[in-house]
Amino acid sequence: MYCQIIASASKEHLSIENNIRQDCKAMDRLFAIGVDYAPCSGMYDDMLESSFLINVETKEQFDMLKALFFGVFDQDSILVLKGFESELLFKNGNTESLGTFTEVCKSEAERNGAYTYLDRKYFICKELTQAPAWGSCSEETKQAESEMLHSKDHPCYVTDYVEEV
Repeated sequence: MYCQIIASASKEHLSIENNIRQDCKAMDRLFAIGVDYAPCSGMYDDMLESSFLINVETKEQFDMLKALFFGVFDQDSILVLKGFESELLFKNGNTESLGTFTEVCKSEAERNGAYTYLDRKYFICKELTQAPAWGSCSEETKQAESEMLHSKDHPCYVTDYVEEV
């Protein structure tokens, strides 16, 4: 694999409906390019947005994806992952190293202000002085967050089944 990227078609000034249209257009284009991708969400520049984690196999695909997200969707930057190392690639070609793409608990992700939420896990980019400690939050924090998420009082409570009415 050449790399992975996380990119968004969302724009802050667009309505929810128009951002959904942008996402659909992005999915059509990603399918046409022939890349594997997974929808994800997160926060960037203090804006919640939908995004895509995209597996990039070749430099040609990478160039097509840059043209798509910088050109068609007018994004300022995309997150490039090479292994667990991350960098922001800006439209003008400049890059900024962000450190290691690391799994963290929800509270640490929200404190960070920029994160990716994928497969019920939170990830941030940060400089590490040692090997990544996946799920580095304390067991007490993980337990409290799990209990809150699975509480029927939580606004995002999800069941694994559909009750018939």
